[in-house]
Amino acid sequence: MKVHLMYRDRDFDLPPEIAASVPADRRHQQREEEKAALRRALPRNANTLIQDLELDRLLGAMAAGDRFLLAVAETAMFSSLTDPQEITYRQRVLADCLAHPAVVRQIYDLAVEAVVAERQHLRLWSRSSADWAVRRSIEVLRLFADVLKRLRRIAEDHAAAFDSEAFVALFSMLTSELDDAYLARVDAHLRELREGAARQTGAFVLYLPDRGARPGRPAGLVRSP
Repeated sequence: MKVHLMYRDRDFDLPPEIAASVPADRRHQQREEEKAALRRALPRNANTLIQDLELDRLLGAMAAGDRFLLAVAETAMFSSLTDPQEITYRQRVLADCLAHPAVVRQIYDLAVEAVVAERQHLRLWSRSSADWAVRRSIEVLRLFADVLKRLRRIAEDHAAAFDSEAFVALFSMLTSELDDAYLARVDAHLRELREGAARQTGAFVLYLPDRGARPGRPAGLVRSP
């Protein structure tokens, strides 16, 4: 599922070092190594422009204390657009955001909630046994399923109020791909996984990531042959 709010036909990417560290603790001050990594990814003259125009103050106001949004703002500011159609596309997204800030914030907070929950479970369920890994995986899937349901409800409740091509496409994708039949299948799979884990039936096999594995090797929870 692609969320094309910045570009019509491609993703908006942050430097890997930044994407890996936020938004899980996004309210903390941006660390120096993050700032250095971000500045390395920006155009060569970005640091000079930021200093000469005192853009740190503007970027800080845009981020409102959220260091993930600070990284997004810096990356976006120096990813210049020249195509009038691309500019219009993004301006219409901005118009929707200004008209419906509470809904947009709700969507963002849901995405952050999912990332934070997964990382918290990674710390809490950090034991090395396969049983613990299976239980953690099932719990994370349950959390993600709940987030998807809430995201679908937001789309259903607010889609008609948005006008931009990007948000119309996003809400249409959410309601069509996360339909009742899909969510029911997700719930059924989760019940089967929980019951299998509780009874230790061996119905599923957990394959841990292996960088040296042969192509085609399964990964994650896979039904037993």
